[in-house]
Amino acid sequence: MNFKQVQFIFIITFLLLDIFLLKLFLDKTVFYRTDAVAFNVLSELKSKNVKLDKHIADMLEQEYTEKRVPYISSLRQGEDLSVVEQTIKQQTVTYDIEKRKVNVVFHTPISLTLENGQLTKQDQEQVNNILHNELLVYNGDKYKPLYYSAVRQEIVCVQFIDDMPIVDDNARVVFVLNGNHITGYTQTYTGQFTVEDESRILFSEKDALTSLYASALLPEGSVIELMTLVYQRNTPVEDMFIYTPVWFLDVKLSDGTRSVLRVDALTNVPLTNNIESNK
Repeated sequence: MNFKQVQFIFIITFLLLDIFLLKLFLDKTVFYRTDAVAFNVLSELKSKNVKLDKHIADMLEQEYTEKRVPYISSLRQGEDLSVVEQTIKQQTVTYDIEKRKVNVVFHTPISLTLENGQLTKQDQEQVNNILHNELLVYNGDKYKPLYYSAVRQEIVCVQFIDDMPIVDDNARVVFVLNGNHITGYTQTYTGQFTVEDESRILFSEKDALTSLYASALLPEGSVIELMTLVYQRNTPVEDMFIYTPVWFLDVKLSDGTRSVLRVDALTNVPLTNNIESNK
């Protein structure tokens, strides 16, 4: 082996070693920066009197576990619910064929307790009991409560897949309230969701809070009462809807009104066009 060959081998070896060491350095640097930014954001939120529900605060204190979620899809048109007119008894039932939406009015309103403008644990159990009563709600066991709006006087329940809520007008039951009584509901239903792609790494809860804070979307004195990962309907493709993972926040503002904030869990970009105020 001549000198030039030996020299070439040494050069390649040192280049590979440099690349390996650089990768180790970058990995450690990225981890440190992510952790430091998250810590600073939580401190900044506290300094601006932005409070977190205890469950959310406890979750953020835990060691982060990487989350991976795939895209899912469904047919663009919700399932035909005309059968509900025969299955729901002793209630007033109407069906909108074009929208594939059921409207049910209870003959006897169902009472809730409601304390300080919130559902009590007893109320939550009552809502779940209604959902699981096949004489009151068609396929009600496919839905779970997501949030309660005192301003709109409604309880929004949504379909789930792999324990993740699906935020879509075609897959929800919305209970209508009059004071502290449930007077009826509207319902849409999507029968089947399909996994469309391999799982992708998601930005964390702390990353989402960082993005919202940097975008000035968490005003002083607000309270984050719910933060959960959901599937949200995205741009339709031919005859299908595609759903992507989104961080969903229910926030109580200092003036008593509420808003829903969403952050794309794949890009960490706030979806400001989807903010709903005065819930």
